[in-house]
Amino acid sequence: TQGVVEALAEAQRVCLPGDRVSVTGCTERFTLSRIYSLAELRRLRKRFLGIAHVAASGTATRTELGDMFLAFLSQQGSLS
Repeated sequence: TQGVVEALAEAQRVCLPGDRVSVTGCTERFTLSRIYSLAELRRLRKRFLGIAHVAASGTATRTELGDMFLAFLSQQGSLS
């Protein structure tokens, strides 16, 4: 998930809200609904890891975890 945060932070430098972003190591693409600060991405990552730790039994691959994090970010973006 740290790689996803870094990739999204980098992508925001050249992308605009509404652009679809590919993240290395993930199969899903992320629609950048708005610009996230690095601090906000880190807070969301921490919240996601807390939820994922409870929900997952440790069998998720890195790709699956990254895809779940992108889905979580998409859901959070639609709530704001």
